[in-house]
Amino acid sequence: MKTPQATPAPPAAPQRPNGEVFILGAGFSKAISAQMPLTRELTKEVFGRFKQKEDISPDVRAMLEEDFEKAVTYLASENPWLRESENLHNRAL
Repeated sequence: MKTPQATPAPPAAPQRPNGEVFILGAGFSKAISAQMPLTRELTKEVFGRFKQKEDISPDVRAMLEEDFEKAVTYLASENPWLRESENLHNRAL
């Protein structure tokens, strides 16, 4: 007869540095609180609070207004058709 073995404890969750932002789907957000904004509502907040508004190119501004999630993904991604300086600028935004 086999003796049951203890299940190892799961690894500890990695610590996240302050300043990281996670954008979750509307279903998750609204499940937490009805006051949580949908991602499309975040655009107004971003433009209202962003101090370097003039640093946002018209193309990126239009993308943010059209689809916030797509724009944030684009800005965070390494786009091979852009120069390194442009990719770094996008990530900084």
